[in-house]
Amino acid sequence: MICLKETWLSAEIPSEATEPAGFSMQPEDRTKDLSGKSKGKPCLNCEVHTALNTRTAAFKSGNTDEYKKASYDLRKTIRPAKHKYRAKVESQFNTTNMRSL
Repeated sequence: MICLKETWLSAEIPSEATEPAGFSMQPEDRTKDLSGKSKGKPCLNCEVHTALNTRTAAFKSGNTDEYKKASYDLRKTIRPAKHKYRAKVESQFNTTNMRSL
């Protein structure tokens, strides 16, 4: 029998306190590699990340004109990246190769 549990223990609570009687638990912490999740959205590419970093730097500088221009450039960069990602996903659904999904 396999029993899965997820806890957020603090240093004061030992993991044995949550262990059911008669069972032995094998703790495994989730990592980014195991979960399959990555930072950000899948449609973001390096161009979008660069534009995002530029906008963040402009915001931190306090220059409103620079921030407005960087925000406009970011929106202009995101739009084609989303369209490209959408086309990629749609093409995967339109193929008969199930391994591509």
